[in-house]
Amino acid sequence: SNPIQITVTPYEKSVVFGEIYMPGAYQGEWNVDTASALTAIEQGVYQGYATVLPGYGTIFKVNTARNWAEFYGAGANNKEDLVRMSDANLEFPGEGSFQIKVNLNTLKFSATPYAWGIVGPASATADQTAGDPNYGWNHSVPMSYDYQAKSWKITANLLPGAVKIRLNDNWDINYGPADPSTAIINKDNGGAYTINEAGSYEVTFTIDETDPATNGYPATATCTIVKK
Repeated sequence: SNPIQITVTPYEKSVVFGEIYMPGAYQGEWNVDTASALTAIEQGVYQGYATVLPGYGTIFKVNTARNWAEFYGAGANNKEDLVRMSDANLEFPGEGSFQIKVNLNTLKFSATPYAWGIVGPASATADQTAGDPNYGWNHSVPMSYDYQAKSWKITANLLPGAVKIRLNDNWDINYGPADPSTAIINKDNGGAYTINEAGSYEVTFTIDETDPATNGYPATATCTIVKK
């Protein structure tokens, strides 16, 4: 047969892995051994999550290992600059939950308000008002990030009714179970878990959030609801 000429262009895909760590007052103690880990999402760029609870401090450092041999503190602009071995502390904007990005290539960091929350009639306890009969569907109750379990959690008094999970108090990214008898919860699914009896419940939501800005959010996550 006649020869066919083809052109092959090879591409190299770098495998990015690694972690850095974020000891700080949000832990209740400065403990680099248990500090929140920030995961590499590209070469030299790391991402993670933390919640600053009421009464906890907002300051932290960034360490390249679970020790103090090399760390980064604040520079002239505490809101975004990193300086190697600086004694000045980095700082969250305040209380609440944040997505943290650290770029060791440019020596910049950011802490953006970010929280998963429960939503639905079951979550609308004392805040339910006659003036807003759909309060439970209109307002999320934010969860806190458990940096050791790498999960989002809340213990709350729930009413009988439905409950789902959504991000940042809006419906752009939300999860509901296709099968409420399981712990698998599905992105953009209209289903919900049903709370049959009022009481205190612990809700735990675990999701792979590795670089959602690039990869999107996963089709499934896990959710457990346990009566206390």
